[in-house]
Amino acid sequence: MKVRFLNPIEQVTGSCYWLQHEAQDIEFLVDCGMMQGEHGERDWNRRPLEFVPSRLKCVFLTHAHLDHCGLLPRLVREGFRGMVYCTRETAELAKLILADAARQPGAPFSSADVEALAPLFHEPSGRLFGELHPFGTDLFFTFCRTGHILGAVSVQIVWGPKPTVRGQRTQRSITFSGDLGTNAEGDEHLGLLRHRMKPGFADYAVVESTYGATSRPPEQRSRAARVERLRQVVDRTLFEQRGVLLIPCLAVDRTQSVLLDLHEILRADPARYRGIPMYLNAPLAAKVNGIYADGMVRKELSRKNCLKPVWRAKQLSSVFGLPDTVEGEKQLEARLTAMLRGKLGSAGFTAHDKPIAQVIEGGTPAVVITGSGMCEGGMVMAYLDSLLRRENTTVLFTSFVAPATNGGRLLQHVQIPIEDRCRVSDQLTWADADPKRTMHRLPLSEMVAHIEKIDGYSAHADQRDLLDWLIWEYEGHLCLAGKTVFITHGADNARRELAQAVRSRGASVGVSAEVPTKEHRWYDLDEGRWLESHRSRAELEAHVAELERLLAAALR
Repeated sequence: MKVRFLNPIEQVTGSCYWLQHEAQDIEFLVDCGMMQGEHGERDWNRRPLEFVPSRLKCVFLTHAHLDHCGLLPRLVREGFRGMVYCTRETAELAKLILADAARQPGAPFSSADVEALAPLFHEPSGRLFGELHPFGTDLFFTFCRTGHILGAVSVQIVWGPKPTVRGQRTQRSITFSGDLGTNAEGDEHLGLLRHRMKPGFADYAVVESTYGATSRPPEQRSRAARVERLRQVVDRTLFEQRGVLLIPCLAVDRTQSVLLDLHEILRADPARYRGIPMYLNAPLAAKVNGIYADGMVRKELSRKNCLKPVWRAKQLSSVFGLPDTVEGEKQLEARLTAMLRGKLGSAGFTAHDKPIAQVIEGGTPAVVITGSGMCEGGMVMAYLDSLLRRENTTVLFTSFVAPATNGGRLLQHVQIPIEDRCRVSDQLTWADADPKRTMHRLPLSEMVAHIEKIDGYSAHADQRDLLDWLIWEYEGHLCLAGKTVFITHGADNARRELAQAVRSRGASVGVSAEVPTKEHRWYDLDEGRWLESHRSRAELEAHVAELERLLAAALR
């Protein structure tokens, strides 16, 4: 078995790992994602593929974010017909997200490609976590929950015959982390999702490092601190400014986490907020909410023959003020379903879509959650076009916002006093979704609204979390996710710092850390070494096929 780290190497998006089991002439991928918001993204998303899609037996998908699943429709368009192994929730989310992406200008695939992909998603039967599922002769895989978004898992690949003699080890394995969440067992401080699971031992582990150089302060890991910060922004906007609180949110997981925190604020003092309208004006997020609602009630039979929630965090009963009993669980499921399906009346809010003009022209305090967390288009821009010109508006960001986006430009001016903003020459630009792509511009010199950001909503593990996933102590012994750790999915400084931390923590048990570069090609997982650079048969076939395609296009 050998692996090639196609991406994300020296960057953060575009996850794609290519594996070949030459003894059985089998090829497969772990993830096949788009690059997003990084230098070279167009080249990556539209490049000639290094492999031949029709030769791939299957793809293992860790979760539904575009930087992990975004090129799957292109695989199908170019001949892939194998299974896409993932959880049921990942499949449902991916269909929504990919269909939405196909409608965006410049997408590297069409809606028809997304429809052709849909039948290929497959969740293995049997126990979802910890059970080996065959996908070839002496080839197996298993999933492990990561707590990143609903349905997210790490994937362990196992190859070789099962041992027939006690103590004789004939199988080898590699675990791909996917994206790891921040919730740990006993510390589910973020949102709705159950804690990430410890992986089983493998010879190799491939781990993300998005925040591999970051150690978050305690207040960013405190549910109480985050909810209190949100409450302060809500109260100041609604009761002091008498204005609109606009929250641009990512559709997957961020919207749901913000809704949960708002619910906690309202439950603590329902009389204070009664009658104040809340609007969820984000069509994609509303559809995602439905998938989350179903996921929150999904259960699986545990090894102790009792039903346990697959995805739902343990601490949610206390958030809703319910007892940890059978009856309390029934009430919890009912309230979660109501919250996610837009029925928050019992807490004082009414949640539904409303025409943008009515919110803007109504002149009454309100909370509005919209899509497009980075304010690059969509409904949020229609709100901003009017509300940014009002002093009683607050725009609240709850996630990382790239500096080059409209959201990033707003945050860059947050410290500039309102009276000095008249000298700012920058502007927001965006295009309507109409066929003409009508362009709009909003000079930031006209912006008088309040711009704020709340930390603590990140669903990405920091360095401490990553180390705890890779190396942990149990009954006085160090346990390992992998003896050799490959560090990907992060900027170079994050990868190098995490590599040093891994070597330091694992020094006593001989853990090694590899930081692949774009110069590396194949790594032999059976022999434990990098192979010399050369083109495989599949790469040559892909190259020849691309040359033939270009020649045919030139002759047309």
